[in-house]
Amino acid sequence: MIRKIPGIVFFLFLLSGTLHAQDSENSNERPPERAQENPESQRNGSSRVPPQAALDACAGKSEGTACEVATSQGTQSGDCAYTPDKKYFACRSSRMSSDRDSVTGESRKERSAQSREAHVNNDLQPPSQDLPTQPGGHGNPYSLEQAMSDNAQLSTIAFSGLAFMTGSSGADTFFPPGKVADFFGFQYMRDVDTAGYGHNTTFLTRVASNVLHILNDGQKAKLAALAREQAPVYTRFAYNRLLLSNAFRRSLEGKIPPGSAGLDPKVVSEYTASLYKNDADLSYHRAVVTGEILRSFSPEQKAYLEKMQFNNYASWPEVAEDETLKKNMTNNEFVALMTYASELFSWYKGGLEADVYFCPERHGTYFGGFFMKDYPAMHHPDYFISTAVTGDSGKDFLGILDPGQRALITGILDEQRSALEEIKQIRTDVSAELRKAITGGTVDKERVYTLIERYGALDGQMSALYAARFSEVYKTLTAEQRAALVKLRNLDVVPPGAYRFSTPVPMPEISNTDFLFGVGSGPQNAGKIEAPESFSNSGDSRLSGDRPARRRPDRIR
Repeated sequence: MIRKIPGIVFFLFLLSGTLHAQDSENSNERPPERAQENPESQRNGSSRVPPQAALDACAGKSEGTACEVATSQGTQSGDCAYTPDKKYFACRSSRMSSDRDSVTGESRKERSAQSREAHVNNDLQPPSQDLPTQPGGHGNPYSLEQAMSDNAQLSTIAFSGLAFMTGSSGADTFFPPGKVADFFGFQYMRDVDTAGYGHNTTFLTRVASNVLHILNDGQKAKLAALAREQAPVYTRFAYNRLLLSNAFRRSLEGKIPPGSAGLDPKVVSEYTASLYKNDADLSYHRAVVTGEILRSFSPEQKAYLEKMQFNNYASWPEVAEDETLKKNMTNNEFVALMTYASELFSWYKGGLEADVYFCPERHGTYFGGFFMKDYPAMHHPDYFISTAVTGDSGKDFLGILDPGQRALITGILDEQRSALEEIKQIRTDVSAELRKAITGGTVDKERVYTLIERYGALDGQMSALYAARFSEVYKTLTAEQRAALVKLRNLDVVPPGAYRFSTPVPMPEISNTDFLFGVGSGPQNAGKIEAPESFSNSGDSRLSGDRPARRRPDRIR
């Protein structure tokens, strides 16, 4: 419903020429501009809060989504965006009808000067007021409701469709390790970071290095031992995902085995349930060990972490990586260690709701969307990954499709709704169970494993649906549509092999995937097939990622 507000009290903020110029040049390579609160206005108690109607217009929507606000002078159109201080998420006018902002009282000149000053001074200055550290707080756009909303889900599904239809088998295998066993609040912590560094490549390294810096030798040894023990489980998870990616691409390319009409959703779901047993292994044992470490914290360690704010990268000291650990661990092990150290902090400083939270792209991760989104950041330290690219590209993807094709994609929303609701409950139950480890309670291992296995079945159910719809749309694309999609992708590289999460490796031999089409039987150790040596250890040096990727031909393969 469009909310009506008197006059042109339509939310405007920081549309300075400086900001626009930087956005158009490269919005991904620098932190967002952030205006500092006017000290005088703080003393006078006047907060520059958007009108409630502007806030309501963007409730449950993603950044950049079109919005409308009714005023006494007619309906005003705009898009959803953050305030400069990242405290609020509201409808921003698409045009400036007045030289002075009717909400803040600032002139364009004042806003522009304020923006430039903030850009210079915001590097390590914590904001005057933090965002809530739990989802759903006032003015906080990140919540489970937002992630599960039709708008967020459709944007993400459409983005995955674009990536899949214009991608390659190697791109499909790229997958951030942080999306595995993600019940420790890290994803939420990065999404609500007020300093704007949540999707910067230094984010995880900064927080993990601080944690390792304060751990004593015994605590550090426990975390390192866990990383060494679980690194092979990560590898096994990454390898067994390849069977799903392979089958889904076979479906897209029409390589259906004789006697099959296409992917068998039931078999795919059963296989993914088996795959998620690895996730359960990682989650349970990590909670137990991390809980032991947290319970052993000294007052000095607690005091150090108390100064580090959950939602403010700028409050975290700059600490060098632990070179001793780094030299004595394989790349796989050190990546696991840094992941665990970062999540130790988010688990300790966050709460249950942060653990339950997931980003919209958490499920159906077999279609190359992460590669298309994250590839520009690879080998570019201090790179900012755009938070708007998914929504923008997803919308444009749907715009290229004809009504019939578009209906195949939008129809997914109703069909997956019950699965998403069940996932929400599963994540709540798993997160609550794992949190018992923090206080020394007994975590019900059997319950955790049963719940996460069901989680995997639901992810497989949704993924099979995505793959089937993408395949159906793909075979009806015209030459003009295919060319338009390639142009929209705007990434002309093809990985020469596969990825073990984000580490490039040669494409390994993959077991026959006919069984995922309902033909023949699957492997007895489904989901836990041991990875070949070439996949497990290849690329386990710091230089492995420097291989050049091949240029993509100007057409969909």
